Amino acid sequence: TLQRDPVYALQAHVVRTFGRGWWLSGGAGWGLGGETEINGVNSDNHIGDFLAGVSVGFPVAGNQSMKFGFVRTRTQEFVGADSNSFVVGWSVRF
Repeated sequence: TLQRDPVYALQAHVVRTFGRGWWLSGGAGWGLGGETEINGVNSDNHIGDFLAGVSVGFPVAGNQSMKFGFVRTRTQEFVGADSNSFVVGWSVRF
């Protein structure tokens, strides 16, 4: 049988708005736990990840806006992967 410990997470975010619909945000998160056990044998594969990101958004037209962001993920354990991601988003309000 497979059993998995809970994964605990903590997050924090801040957003600053500016005139004419511009905004800037930053956030960070941390997760820990999730170790598995198979047939009573500990797998020694607990998770420990740190994430941080920033994004900026601005209006393009009356009901449209764009967002650009960057997210960085770093594993704190032997299990997991480090990554850097760029984000582009387009929103339409109706």
